[in-house]
Amino acid sequence: MKTSYVSNLAIQSAMRLTIQQNQSELLKLTQEQTTGRHYDVGLALGATASRSLNLQRELDRLNSMKSTNSVVTQRLSGSQGALETMAKAAEKVRDTLVTYKGNDAASQLKIQKTEIMGALQTFTAAANTSFNGEFLFSGINTDAKPVADYDTTPPSAAKTAFDNALSTFMAAQVPPLTGMNQFSVTQMQDFIKNTVEPMFTGPGWDANWSDASNQNMTSRISTSEVIESSTNANTKDVRGGKRDRR
Repeated sequence: MKTSYVSNLAIQSAMRLTIQQNQSELLKLTQEQTTGRHYDVGLALGATASRSLNLQRELDRLNSMKSTNSVVTQRLSGSQGALETMAKAAEKVRDTLVTYKGNDAASQLKIQKTEIMGALQTFTAAANTSFNGEFLFSGINTDAKPVADYDTTPPSAAKTAFDNALSTFMAAQVPPLTGMNQFSVTQMQDFIKNTVEPMFTGPGWDANWSDASNQNMTSRISTSEVIESSTNANTKDVRGGKRDRR
């Protein structure tokens, strides 16, 4: 009987190779368990691998659409909540005017002003609601604040425009008006209808109030449907007037 020698290096190399093979197999099995797919689709399925790849692409597309729909749902939900807040603010102004109708005492007018300014701030804050860093009522200008704050320091463009319009109107009366208490009912109605209202329904809205786009965001919710998934602050319902979109 003849004895042959086996080197320690050969034994170590064999053990190392076995460990490496087991680690590689473990990584493959772990990936398959995590993804639910074969590690090597071509090797496992052979000629039917193309069908698997097509199905996987379709699954990825549907998952992407599902994710998009989730974002759209949250955006619409946030918009609905903001619109409800805006409606309540508008109702607050209406109720205040009805409650104090015919009461022109200075103390009562001061209360009206406070309540109306509070409602305006609430309305503006709701109109500037954002979701995921995007303003909901800016149309496609999602990075632009849709409605400017009115009462700011320095004065906002909207307040400056109103103050200038008021001064011009008062100076044009015969005789010129030097104080708000000199307005007649007819003059005030004329000022509101022919001066103030066009500031909201005409180009003054875009110039002084809104940075929103008239074009709304769109989202694909199925393979064949694309919907508008936002609105904008330039609509007549937000401004309270009527004007065709640009």
